[in-house]
Amino acid sequence: MIFSGGTRIAFTRELVYFRENGHGITLDRISERLARHRDGYDLPVEMFVTAVNLDSGPGFVAFFRDSTSVKAREKNLANARQQQAVINALLRIYFERTGLIVQLEQALDHIFVLPDLSLLPKGAVFLIEDDPDVLVLAAQRGLSAEETAARGRIPVDSDDCGRAISHGEIEFFPGKAIGDGSAAEAMPGHYCVPITAGGALLGLLVLYVEPGRKANGGEKVLGVVSRTLAGIIERMMIEEHLDLLIESLKCSVQGAREEKLFSDSVIAGLDSGLAVVDSDGRVTLVNPAGRAVFSFFYKGDPVGAGLGDVLGPEFSSLAAISTGGQAEIRVPNLAGEERLLRLSRADLTVHSGRSGSILLFADVTVEHNLRRDMEKMNRLATVAEIASAVAHEVRNPLAGIKTMGQVIEERMDGDDPNREYVTRIVRQVDRLNQLLTEFFTYARPPEPKKQEVDLGAVLNDTLQLVMARMRRRGITVEMDISGDTMVWADPAQVQQVLLNLMLNGMQAIGDDGKIMIRTAPVGGEDLAGIKEFPAEFDRETSYIKMEIEDNGCGIPAEILDKVFEPFFTTRHDGTGLGLAIVYRILKENGAFVYIDSEVGASTRFNVFFEAVHGRQGTGS
Repeated sequence: MIFSGGTRIAFTRELVYFRENGHGITLDRISERLARHRDGYDLPVEMFVTAVNLDSGPGFVAFFRDSTSVKAREKNLANARQQQAVINALLRIYFERTGLIVQLEQALDHIFVLPDLSLLPKGAVFLIEDDPDVLVLAAQRGLSAEETAARGRIPVDSDDCGRAISHGEIEFFPGKAIGDGSAAEAMPGHYCVPITAGGALLGLLVLYVEPGRKANGGEKVLGVVSRTLAGIIERMMIEEHLDLLIESLKCSVQGAREEKLFSDSVIAGLDSGLAVVDSDGRVTLVNPAGRAVFSFFYKGDPVGAGLGDVLGPEFSSLAAISTGGQAEIRVPNLAGEERLLRLSRADLTVHSGRSGSILLFADVTVEHNLRRDMEKMNRLATVAEIASAVAHEVRNPLAGIKTMGQVIEERMDGDDPNREYVTRIVRQVDRLNQLLTEFFTYARPPEPKKQEVDLGAVLNDTLQLVMARMRRRGITVEMDISGDTMVWADPAQVQQVLLNLMLNGMQAIGDDGKIMIRTAPVGGEDLAGIKEFPAEFDRETSYIKMEIEDNGCGIPAEILDKVFEPFFTTRHDGTGLGLAIVYRILKENGAFVYIDSEVGASTRFNVFFEAVHGRQGTGS
């Protein structure tokens, strides 16, 4: 072996005796030299040379060791550190919150510096997207525009890719020479690295190497790179899927919120009351219309209260309302007035699994009264038509009978015993004519000529017509005319109404009875508590209320609704048209009447005329 300075040495085990001065040799220090093996190749050695005294004079002792394995270990350690640095960089990318494409491009930049692979700064990552048979270029570094366009989408079974994917292993493809002879140009080779997770193909990593580069076993690190990239891709796919789920959840929540708002608006907009009642009979939800109905029966918030507390003990159980059906139940309100509720029920199961019911309900008292009034009006109209036809057909024959009776009476002697019979015939004909006149009055009342009328003055005029008869029977009249009494009506028809009501009162009481007449303006809250108030009348209008009360025998409750029907009477000599005519005339004049009666005590007719002052459209 030749040392610097040209000294030639010989090996004797590990000791070498230097015969010369050892020029160029550093003594007493381990140094590294490149030695040539006897087979002609160079190898690294570690050398330690020290001076010694020999018998023949000063000399050197040198120790030599082949450091090839040491250098290999050092190189391997350096490569491992560099590989670990790349893997660490990839792991840092894994935890970054950037887009997948950016992460893959950053990963390529770090992969290119892997040692021992002679990688060029050129590569690409392909991913499986919608079509499992096609790889789509996702990220690249160093590719030309032509290469990028040509490799935008490649089949998974293409030559290089297909081989790596089918084997599921890293494949190396050496570069091919282009041209012949000395002009041949060596092309870069490349690695195809499948990126898989759980046996499923996620993509492919393609890395280009220097021309002439051959596989040397250092490709194992690419397996670690592949698994790290798979983690990055999987995490991003999971995050994208999670983002989609979150967005879908947001849309679902928004949809549910909008659906709830829509449902709430629909429920709030219902004209009928809606309430949800749980299995314990407690109200858990009620819409505004339902609260309005409940407010007439219960003070306070109905939510949380028992339905039996709100509407009455009979509602402590919902058994009174059949599922899917309707029921109409009379319930007293806070003022003690009986109201008619129409209810329907549907069972439901709430989200907690507990059962409950939905109640739809409405106060149909006004509707019921209106329907009753309409039925009555239909009956009255039918009777009116019949009465009109009968009166028309009967009146002419009666006129003939009366005329012939009068002629016969005139021709009879004054002491003729049959004269009394003829007189009775004429009297009965007159009675029938009176009845027919009432028929016509009821069937075809004259159109009212409305004007401003002083109700108090009409009352006084009417009393003058019956006062003599009242005195003979000992009947007294008490009057309380207070406040404004100007009404909008036909004065003649108002007088006919008052006369009929006074005569009806006189017939209901015995001798020495009493009739009380009162008037007072009413409106607003005074009208709110009147359950008999007709639905077609306006509660915002001001009225003059007139009460005509007698202390007679009263009217039984079972016939109270029939007293205004034509031909209904409890007297053997009555026609049953007096109160029917009153009802008809009041309707024609925009007024209404209802009766309060207590059997054996009294009967009071409550008549409401439209007041002149406060009429809508008058500006007063």
